Amino acid sequence: MDIVLRTRSLFHYNIDALPEQQKAEFKRVYPNPAEYKLSNFRNDVVNWLSQQYGSDLDTSGKKALRLTQNGNRRSADILLVAPHKRYSRYVGERPEDQTIVEGVLFITTGGTHIVNYPKQHSDNMTAKHQVTNEWLKPTVRIYKNMRNRMLEKGIIKAGVAPSYFMEGLLHNVPAENFGGSYAQTVVNTFAWIDGNAPADFMCANDVHPLIRDNTPTSWSVQGYIDWLNGMKTLWKGW
Repeated sequence: MDIVLRTRSLFHYNIDALPEQQKAEFKRVYPNPAEYKLSNFRNDVVNWLSQQYGSDLDTSGKKALRLTQNGNRRSADILLVAPHKRYSRYVGERPEDQTIVEGVLFITTGGTHIVNYPKQHSDNMTAKHQVTNEWLKPTVRIYKNMRNRMLEKGIIKAGVAPSYFMEGLLHNVPAENFGGSYAQTVVNTFAWIDGNAPADFMCANDVHPLIRDNTPTSWSVQGYIDWLNGMKTLWKGW
């Protein structure tokens, strides 16, 4: 189970795409950083959760807190985020004078800032599921099961193929490759994936490239290659 806790006491932003005049206007409106930071939010959340759950709270994770399983309570990863706004236009304070892509930002314990777009991801996956006549979601589950089988057999290592990236991968596949039967859908979708340039693939949020090195929001090139070769090995030995 995953839980996202978001503070509304601050927001992070990216104004790199703005022309200099619009950057100046933005900085006039927001001259100073927020006094309440995401690190303050983390401290407040950790203090409250510690009071409620004691030693069941694990704070050692690089990205998320973890509430361990206890009795009937399932384990849960708790991600702490703040709003993030990526501006491509800012000519005034009114919403109609701004063009923004809204997402969320979290910071790893190592200080890496990661911006993601969960609403866009969810909306786009839902739309693609409908366009494929509801074949997308069961196909994603099949791919995840195949990933798990590869892990059990030692074909790939843990962490090579995160579920998030497999969802994004299948979001790129044209709708006509889904349908008929589950077996045929796997054959058709994988053939399309293997036959197209991974550099052109986008995450399901349509903001980040799916496969790139040196960025925490994309699947590493080697990770993708290992998964691709693992799928072929698994299929041949089925």
